[in-house]
Amino acid sequence: MAYARHHFALAKPVKTGGTVRAHLTTLAKRGHAPSRKKLVGPPLPVLDAPLWETFLALHRWRGMGGMSVAPLTLSDVEAWERRFLPPDTRLSDADLELVKRLDDAYLSER
Repeated sequence: MAYARHHFALAKPVKTGGTVRAHLTTLAKRGHAPSRKKLVGPPLPVLDAPLWETFLALHRWRGMGGMSVAPLTLSDVEAWERRFLPPDTRLSDADLELVKRLDDAYLSER
């Protein structure tokens, strides 16, 4: 989860345009050591990598809600499973819970 939170924080847009990651990268290229350190986050645990990829795939299909992004719904997940997973294959309850936690982390950074 620490990897995801760091990733989402760096992807956050800034008022002057671009993202936090883009601004820190520019500063780091200019020799600003604290910015370089902020770019380096926790590693993605190897066992979580496939589910992280699943979350990113679901995230690409995310809808909008009102003035902001909408949370992923069970209907979104089920539609994605039907379209992109082999027949009769579904995410486990534990995987769904982790996807929900990742989505909550994403939404908290918006």
